[in-house]
Amino acid sequence: MSAGGETVRALPVQLYPQSEPLLDWVHLTMRLTVLGQYIKGLLRLDRDVGEGIQQQLKSVKWLLWHGKVNKALGRLGDLDRRIEHCTDTSPRFPRLKRAMRNFRTYIENNRGFIPDYGRRYRNGETIATAFVESTVNYVLSKRFAKKQSMQ
Repeated sequence: MSAGGETVRALPVQLYPQSEPLLDWVHLTMRLTVLGQYIKGLLRLDRDVGEGIQQQLKSVKWLLWHGKVNKALGRLGDLDRRIEHCTDTSPRFPRLKRAMRNFRTYIENNRGFIPDYGRRYRNGETIATAFVESTVNYVLSKRFAKKQSMQ
């Protein structure tokens, strides 16, 4: 599991050639959450357009969860065209458009590493490494906290 960076993905494959590199679901949803925040801002400006875009983004998330990457990319293309029509009405739209294009590029670059997360989850397989990251953060914060003796 990785965040999708080329260098991060290469190390485990060098150490364990039989390993299967996968994109971590948490890192994928973090990017979707950022897009969702932009859209929440748009809801205040134009409720109808914002709700439509929000619904399409939810469907992209569903498609990615089920490993339907090509359909998700098609839906992202539709979203990009839809946002293109709105760029003149608000200064926030260009930032949303840029974030949407960056997300689409991220998905295109990692298309081969996006599994069917739903199936993996139902089979009890790992879909994210958030538990490992939170443990490491906890240990580091305990170790570097003030008034902590070295042990």
